Amino acid sequence: ELSAKPAGFDPEGRSVEFPPDLRGINGAEAIHDAIRRGACVDTHRFLRLLSKMSLGPSGLGARTEDKANKAEAQLFAFVAWMGLLRSELGLDLWVDRAYCALVVILHRRGSTASAFKAYELLGRAGWTVPLCTLALVFELALRDANWRQAEDVFEAICQSG
Repeated sequence: ELSAKPAGFDPEGRSVEFPPDLRGINGAEAIHDAIRRGACVDTHRFLRLLSKMSLGPSGLGARTEDKANKAEAQLFAFVAWMGLLRSELGLDLWVDRAYCALVVILHRRGSTASAFKAYELLGRAGWTVPLCTLALVFELALRDANWRQAEDVFEAICQSG
């Protein structure tokens, strides 16, 4: 009999509450069920779902502003949930990569304020921000003529390499 348990198994029975914003998203619910069963979940599964959630009529391309705002809130809730799973259950998830992916997704959609929010959450958590993500945020700041943000990001770019 194997005594080793897969990543995500918690012998103390701890759990992280499933975010209400993610109810009804089949992929997120499947990940939640897998974690409760003690199955191994990896960062790439989360990243694939994050990308899928951003697409289509129920994603950021929604026809109404309300639906697009809901989709954006779900994206942030999903990445925040990843962070909780990492900190509370010790799952080996690269939450920083998810925030970087969120910056890319929001940059593509032209959601400047939300891309800045993702960037700030990434930095606030103490993770190193990759140069490619800094470049996207810098470009958004220049596009919006947000000179203060551009200056801050440029300084971060200079310090990174």
